[in-house]
Amino acid sequence: MKNVVVLLFSIVFCFSGCSGEMAGNSMDSKFKGQFDSVEEFLKFYGLEFEGVEHEFVAFESSEFELAGHIFWPKEYKATVFIVHGYLCHSGLLKNIIGYLTGEGYAVACFDLQGHGLSSGEATAIDDFGQYGEALRGFVDAVRDKVKPPYHVIGHSTGASAVIDCLLEGKGDDFEKVVLVSPLIRSVLWKISEVLHEPYSRFSQKIIRVFRNSSHDKEYLAFARNEDRLAAREVSLRWTKALFEWNDKIAELAPCSTKIKVIQGTEDRIVAWRYNMEFIKEKFVNADIVLIKDGRHELFNESEDLRQQVFSQVSNYLVDK
Repeated sequence: MKNVVVLLFSIVFCFSGCSGEMAGNSMDSKFKGQFDSVEEFLKFYGLEFEGVEHEFVAFESSEFELAGHIFWPKEYKATVFIVHGYLCHSGLLKNIIGYLTGEGYAVACFDLQGHGLSSGEATAIDDFGQYGEALRGFVDAVRDKVKPPYHVIGHSTGASAVIDCLLEGKGDDFEKVVLVSPLIRSVLWKISEVLHEPYSRFSQKIIRVFRNSSHDKEYLAFARNEDRLAAREVSLRWTKALFEWNDKIAELAPCSTKIKVIQGTEDRIVAWRYNMEFIKEKFVNADIVLIKDGRHELFNESEDLRQQVFSQVSNYLVDK
């Protein structure tokens, strides 16, 4: 029975991407445990872009010390904040960062609590509202470094952070909002709700199962086998927080903010059909675009699908 429960939880909660799980909570110790310098970090993840400067930004949110990055072209017209998904981190955002800086945007991104180079128990959170709090803290931390207008792109759990800010009435910093593969509910939601409590009596973690969340085989191989910051376990504290967050946002009033939503039709990580209906209900000015055959990791999809996503993002950001 226990093996069946582990398998089901692995299916439900093992999102693709990666996160830090090195010893200790210090961001500095995490960084030095894997990379000798910022330059080595950037080179390893392919984050060196011609004509683009980089600054590493450390900031605090509640009890967490978080790791952020700014990428500047020589001239830029706006700043785009990017919030990554669960089990991911800034190092895996090279495609969207490279695209946006090439289009004349500064990009600011950071690692969520328990992910990448940021502090916190690996893959764990007690309250999804802490993700939204971290986003607002990051904006405040870099406000004097990057010029407005500010836009935001959230992927998966990163989109949850943005949704939390908007529904709580705390998203006024952002002129344009893009949600990509947004997480409200994950797949097999009802089963996971039933199994969470009995399994959590045995353990607070489950082994991660890497899933085919993209058609890009090279990306999947890197995330599974080479990524130095890849998580190998998933915290059940996170799943409990997701259940509680769903209860909370169901009670919040709808939001009139205009948003762009981009969702793949082959996404088997999130319950995307339910999520799209929820977003329509809560965001009366949502423009939803479906990417045929797109899986969950749309920023790291095959080139043809990725370019469809990037074109949607670019056109929306310049649209008046």
